Amino acid sequence: MFAFAGLGLVVVLVAFKLLFLSSGNKAQPPLVIVHHKGVVLHPRSVPVHKVGTKPAKNKPAKAKHARPAAPKLNLDPTLPAPLREALTHSRVVVAVLYAPDVPGDSEAVAEARKGAKAAHVGFTVLNVRNEAVARAVARQIQGASDPAVLVVRRPGTVALKIDGFVDAAAVAQAAANTHP
Repeated sequence: MFAFAGLGLVVVLVAFKLLFLSSGNKAQPPLVIVHHKGVVLHPRSVPVHKVGTKPAKNKPAKAKHARPAAPKLNLDPTLPAPLREALTHSRVVVAVLYAPDVPGDSEAVAEARKGAKAAHVGFTVLNVRNEAVARAVARQIQGASDPAVLVVRRPGTVALKIDGFVDAAAVAQAAANTHP
């Protein structure tokens, strides 16, 4: 619909030029109408080029902060999605199994987060109330319960599993011991 409206506008402008502006000065170069991303620019705002010359070509804009291509990590596809995402950013990840409505689980999450930060490794929380996460955890770890702390290395190897509450210092030490 916009294309037809733009085309109609071009036809009207060309007809106007031929009927009313052609009888004037013949030495004036022709008006140029430029369509840029569906926008019709006013003829007076368009640079006019002399006949027989080519306009300068615009160079494509360069990206200021081009990201390098992400390396192929070959992560285990059976891992829970939050753990796979964390492993894309860090070689070692501390993952905490928790249930949001269980008393004490939020403290276990806070301590594990502090330990992961102290060890300078990735961190993620795995909510076992989420069925997809619970199934993926059950496939990977036998006898897992919440709360539990997992230290996972790429491509998805569980290096250590600690059931129950673990303080930040123990988490940091466990993560540091498994860091390559």
